[in-house]
Amino acid sequence: MNDQFLDEAISRIASGGAICLTGAGFSMEASDPEGSLLPSTFKLESELRELIGVPEGEGGSLTDLADYCGSRPDLAPKLRLHLVKRLTSSVPTKDQRTFLAA
Repeated sequence: MNDQFLDEAISRIASGGAICLTGAGFSMEASDPEGSLLPSTFKLESELRELIGVPEGEGGSLTDLADYCGSRPDLAPKLRLHLVKRLTSSVPTKDQRTFLAA
């Protein structure tokens, strides 16, 4: 890495013009407001199946389940409430806060 590139990177970071991208696993230890760990895709699929009464192993992928719920007036509000509860307000761990603060 040359000095000019490094200086440009430092300048962009200092000005707020940089974005830190983390991998999908970064949020694994965060929790929802009730203290439950944020769900993996597999866990969220399971939660949606339970929410709508579909037996485990049936109902397709997470996208299929969400599409099905979204198309049903009786299930769409349940889907939205569940996703808001589980995904929109996470509580990061101490290590995650330290990383993001840096």
